[in-house]
Amino acid sequence: MKKIITIIIIVIAGFNAKGQDIILTKDGQKIEAKIEEIGIKTVKYKKYNNQSGTSYLIKKNDIASILYENGDYDVFNEKTSNLQSEASGNAKIKYEGQIEIGNNYQVSYYKQTYYLGGLSCELAKSIITYNFMFYNGINISQRAFVGVGIGIEGAFWKERWFGSFYERKTSTLAMPILGRIKVSILKNTKVNPFVLLNVGYDIMLISDFKKGFEDHSYNRNGAIVNPCFGIDFNFLRKVGFYVYSGYHAHINKFSLNNTNKSIHSASLMFGVKF
Repeated sequence: MKKIITIIIIVIAGFNAKGQDIILTKDGQKIEAKIEEIGIKTVKYKKYNNQSGTSYLIKKNDIASILYENGDYDVFNEKTSNLQSEASGNAKIKYEGQIEIGNNYQVSYYKQTYYLGGLSCELAKSIITYNFMFYNGINISQRAFVGVGIGIEGAFWKERWFGSFYERKTSTLAMPILGRIKVSILKNTKVNPFVLLNVGYDIMLISDFKKGFEDHSYNRNGAIVNPCFGIDFNFLRKVGFYVYSGYHAHINKFSLNNTNKSIHSASLMFGVKF
């Protein structure tokens, strides 16, 4: 009976609502509000007529119901609040998948010179990679994601052979395997900046160089370090979108003389999380 009366009050309040959220307390107060965040034990809101002012917190156990501006409503009692607290505690660790595509654009000169029959050969600096990645991991809190990714990376560049007499375009196909740590700066917002770090290894799968000349090419086997900054767009309940950019270092070993070389690039990636 008490629940029926509460629903009737909600419906009546709905006719008077003009785009605001309505909080009905158990002691009979009606608060015209703009809900900012519904937490485990509290609700954060601003007064509707002063949305640039102070934010307030009210305990869920003190709330009878909330009527939202879109017509939806929640009915609260102490039992359901405790159940929500337990469920939220159990749901802190949850699965998340991420699919992304993007590019790495070389930003510093990569010079790798060697000699064949007394004639010099040199890699040009225009190395661009195209990436497709899939990450699989867990959210260990509302702000932190930890996962492992695997994907396909195509690299394209030019080489000058025998001085400047012959220039050829070449490419390789590689498989990056990366670990990821991602930390959101804010919590439970629709637009949320974040920082992330990708660390792993690149394995060359296919090279278009003829046998015997592989060691003279850009060796794709090597470590990857990729710190980035990005933004999440969380407008849908189960699917989100994100974009990030950062510094990408590929540290490989030039096997002709067994020296380490690094490619310095700027990365730009777009993704979907689910």
